[in-house]
Amino acid sequence: MRAPVVIAASVTGLALLFAPSPAVPARKRFGLLLIAAFAVLALVALSEETSGIRLLGVLRGDEAGLSGRDLIWPIFRAARDASPWVGWGVGAGKVLVPEDEPLARLLGTTAAHNEYLHIGVDGGWLGLVLLIGMFVGWTWWHTRRLSPTERVVLRLVMAGFAVHAYTDNVLIATTASVLFTWVSAAFAGGAGDAQPTVARPVLENA
Repeated sequence: MRAPVVIAASVTGLALLFAPSPAVPARKRFGLLLIAAFAVLALVALSEETSGIRLLGVLRGDEAGLSGRDLIWPIFRAARDASPWVGWGVGAGKVLVPEDEPLARLLGTTAAHNEYLHIGVDGGWLGLVLLIGMFVGWTWWHTRRLSPTERVVLRLVMAGFAVHAYTDNVLIATTASVLFTWVSAAFAGGAGDAQPTVARPVLENA
């Protein structure tokens, strides 16, 4: 959970810095960021005294290799590099590591925990460019009609999603359905706000 926590904190901090909002003046934003900075410093200090909480162990640098990504990523990189432009076809990443392999049993999964490697194996650089291009276009097209505050926040959320894709299976996880539902609803709200108002005729009294 360390990557989602860091990404969520980064998106929140950047939104406080760059999202325009008359309701929250710069003084209040600075105070919130200052409190958050002190909280991080307190966690770092606590990490020196506590060993039973994984997040604190990560802050100390003691638990950098527990995810197993350093074991499975080389396999996906080798497959991607063997067919870099068009990959091996949709679904190739799911069968790259057999489920009965010791590595799969050790990690409890055969997924790459990196969507860029996963798509690189399935569709190569061509598929990866198409996927990223469609995400960027989808986000830009719908956020352009939102208010400045919503536009900045939603673009930061999608940027955080793109960063998270480097360390997890964000496109095949159940949580992705929740995220896309929420983002689609936010985009639809902007589309509704952009609809022109139709003037209604005024009926005169007979």
